[in-house]
Amino acid sequence: MVRESREVTDKRIEKAALELQWQLSSLGPEKLQDLQGCRCERCHGTGHETCPVCKGTGIIVSAEFGRKFCSHCRGNGKYTCSVCHGTGSIATWMPQG
Repeated sequence: MVRESREVTDKRIEKAALELQWQLSSLGPEKLQDLQGCRCERCHGTGHETCPVCKGTGIIVSAEFGRKFCSHCRGNGKYTCSVCHGTGSIATWMPQG
């Protein structure tokens, strides 16, 4: 699993926000609002969630097969947050002014 530095992640968020603002600019200045990133509430800003199947261990224990890697998280014990998609923050709209 490849991990991005916080700086790289922040730059990705900033780039996405700028692209979205550019696309929304066609609505006119009275409709355009400031886009700001806020910490994701689901993952608490970590960018990942604990696997509910293995409870973060990465291993499943069964009487039939013994110990095996969790297929849900691929043995990592966590997976990319479904809300922020691993960025740790989400875009929120803040009114101008």
